[in-house]
Amino acid sequence: MHREEILTMEAGRPLDGLVGKEIMGIEVEYPHGEGYPFYLVKTGRGGMAWDTVLFYSTTISGAWPVARKMGLGVFPLNNGDWACCRASYLYHLEVTQDHYSDPNLVICKEAPEAICKMALIIKEGALNG
Repeated sequence: MHREEILTMEAGRPLDGLVGKEIMGIEVEYPHGEGYPFYLVKTGRGGMAWDTVLFYSTTISGAWPVARKMGLGVFPLNNGDWACCRASYLYHLEVTQDHYSDPNLVICKEAPEAICKMALIIKEGALNG
């Protein structure tokens, strides 16, 4: 996927399924249609059962494991948007710079969405900076 394709995806179940597969490494299946990602988990009795993929792109509790795994930092902007980048890049940011034109940042209305998109961009090798 190209950077532009990732950035145009909306937060929700299709993005969650992609993050589950590409970032978290789980085998994602769609037994109930494309918008409903599931994966198989072992049950206590040695069997298998379907479980839903976490809400990575819409809840911070779902997105935080992604941020930790990928080494991402996330921070709020003055207008209420959220920016995400590699944690090592935080030291290079300046307060007065135009964050919206920085190719090393992903900026979204919500932090979980920004985390998921940055993780996919890094995984796909589509980081411009």
